[in-house]
Amino acid sequence: MTKCGIAFVLGVMLAGFSAPASVLAASCNSLGIGQGIAFKPFVLSKSQKITLAGGDCAGGAGDFNFTGANGATLATVRISHQNGRVDLNFRFNQALAAAEIGAVAVARTQRIELLNLTATKLAADSGKGISTFYPYNWNKAVKRPVRDGDSIVPGFKTGQHFVVYDTPKLGGIAYEAKPGRISAFFPYFTEFNRNGDKARSRMDVRRGEQKAMRFYVDVSLARIQDKRFGAPDRRGMQNAEIAQFVPNQWAPVVGSISRRGLIQDARGKHCGGASKARKRTCFATDSEMRAFASAMPRENSIAIARIALPLAAAAQSIREGGASPEYYLFMGAVSTRDGDARQLSNLMLTDSAGKQHLAPYSHKSKGHWHLLDITKKTARDVFIARAVEALQNGYEGIFMDGAFLWNMPNGHVGGDNPNATISHNHARHILLRDMKAAMRAVNPRARLGLLANRYMEYMHYADYVVREGTSIRWHNVRAAPHLRTVKYDPRGKAQKGWHARYGRLATTPVFFACKGPNPVLVRSCRQNIDVPHDGFYYDSGDWDIHDSEIAGGLVDAIYRKGGVYVTRTDGNKPLIGVGVSQIKFEDQAARIWFSRAAPLLRVKNWRALGEISHTYQLAANETYIPADMDGAGGWRWAAEGFAYLNPDAYIAGDFYITAPPTVPGPSAAQFQIAAAPRVEAAQETRRGPKDAPNDTRMTVWIYTPNGSNFRLDDLAGRPIRAHSTKNVGEYTVVEIEAADTVILTISGL
Repeated sequence: MTKCGIAFVLGVMLAGFSAPASVLAASCNSLGIGQGIAFKPFVLSKSQKITLAGGDCAGGAGDFNFTGANGATLATVRISHQNGRVDLNFRFNQALAAAEIGAVAVARTQRIELLNLTATKLAADSGKGISTFYPYNWNKAVKRPVRDGDSIVPGFKTGQHFVVYDTPKLGGIAYEAKPGRISAFFPYFTEFNRNGDKARSRMDVRRGEQKAMRFYVDVSLARIQDKRFGAPDRRGMQNAEIAQFVPNQWAPVVGSISRRGLIQDARGKHCGGASKARKRTCFATDSEMRAFASAMPRENSIAIARIALPLAAAAQSIREGGASPEYYLFMGAVSTRDGDARQLSNLMLTDSAGKQHLAPYSHKSKGHWHLLDITKKTARDVFIARAVEALQNGYEGIFMDGAFLWNMPNGHVGGDNPNATISHNHARHILLRDMKAAMRAVNPRARLGLLANRYMEYMHYADYVVREGTSIRWHNVRAAPHLRTVKYDPRGKAQKGWHARYGRLATTPVFFACKGPNPVLVRSCRQNIDVPHDGFYYDSGDWDIHDSEIAGGLVDAIYRKGGVYVTRTDGNKPLIGVGVSQIKFEDQAARIWFSRAAPLLRVKNWRALGEISHTYQLAANETYIPADMDGAGGWRWAAEGFAYLNPDAYIAGDFYITAPPTVPGPSAAQFQIAAAPRVEAAQETRRGPKDAPNDTRMTVWIYTPNGSNFRLDDLAGRPIRAHSTKNVGEYTVVEIEAADTVILTISGL
């Protein structure tokens, strides 16, 4: 549509609708559907004068004729209404040049609410009109996000009723306010994609051509959206727990092998260099995936497998672990490590210089995903085929990530631009619509999930949507993924902002997500979500899980019932999570309130802080370790036994720390540890499956600077011989056969 399109609609149409009643047929000039709402069609042309003749309205339907200057019928329109659905069917008896067609919805009211971000109110007695675009203003420069006044849902609310135009296309709405009524003009739009989303309402129509428009009127917006997009699995998603599993090096080496080759040798030589150095397989073993799933709650859990191939064995292992397996896809993009990246090059979006678009980063040389031109059916078919493949291999759903990471097709704006997130809107509708239909053909109960940091109508195709980044942000990303630093800001009510802007419009189950590897902060984030939501989503933050015992322990700590969490801090100061187990304030000291009694250790001297009504005074720039008291015989630390000495050395494993650590000498630390049930199931080895260890065997991972060493003793000080000791990269892995408490001493720190 041209910039003056809506103005033309208002200027020409309103003159036509204010014509004297004598030129209209006696029967009716609009179809009333009750609730003070009526619909009337319009057909306009700059080239000739067109008159709307009165319709013959009876039984919830009306037939309208448009005549030319010579009295000949140029077009006929049939309007029908049944069960809240209004259909307009146009048929042209003569070709028209530069015509605009559409419908007017007239509300006999003094005030309506626009379905935009700000819930704009329009009063009939104001005498002012307003124009909006759907879902964003494609005429304006995309470099500045101007969307608050756009129609997120193409329609309005009048009284208790919603009036919604059923379209996935770009469009515009013009409102006219007069005392006693407000009229909304919905032109019919055509789309084209040349250097960006474009649309126009003015078109040439041929003789015999037909156009259709559909509207819904209902007191329930959820009922309208269910009719338009299909009802989501609301009951099945109630109180669900979702976690994303990112196992090992999950994709092949860039350009090394085709997808077919990877299928033939999925656990072979095609991983990245880091995995080859550790002699790890491309994907986590089946036992590792089973352990990850078993660490989640036993009821209504979903484990998203972010693996390069939807292996049937992986789906079965997740199911055996007690979770529902879903397969990860990226919205309209393939990984730069995808084996088919070269074969799909003809479908990729490029800039004017032929440079392929990469997401999520807009910099030309960065990014992890190739964006495909999903306006092409062949590109959409790539993702639909992969979804079908996953379901046929036993996965019970598809999770679509990256809907907000997108580049404009003109090549000038990167995926981190706010308005770039809504480009190719119509194509996204088609992709999700067709994918959901193909999924249901394979498994009628299959679920489609979608990451939706911003509200877009296509999210209603999904059975659930995830709002990411709830009050947690990466503060510092270290090289070692499990040492990443995360900031939890009690004031950062991201969920409140999302709910305030979108909550009244989101009729699909919404899950709020907390990211990061620190269980105390993630639990705190989860406990402090104080807006309506349907469930919880946890994401470790897209990091390579170097050891799946860490992954299983982390998930177990996140979802453990009654775990330690922060209810508030003095002055709502941000709290820093260092790695998996440590917490601190970055600059200012403050008091911190825990949910219940929780021993805190000061890392500097390994001494426990005294408890005062679950409240601790934390100093600035000092690190503390919280411990859970629900372990058998001692303290079980966050993330299944993690205890960090300092940023350069730590121990981890499946054990309990039964007493506060001590410092027996300079540069030394001493721990009393006892066996704990292992999170991990039986391991697969080159020689076959290895039996799951019994409850008396402990595995201790020790990472220390060069020159450090360790010693194991019983409580009487007698040395204990390790069951096995081996080096894995920079780690020393020790297996201990012990029924009693063991003293671990690390020196040379």
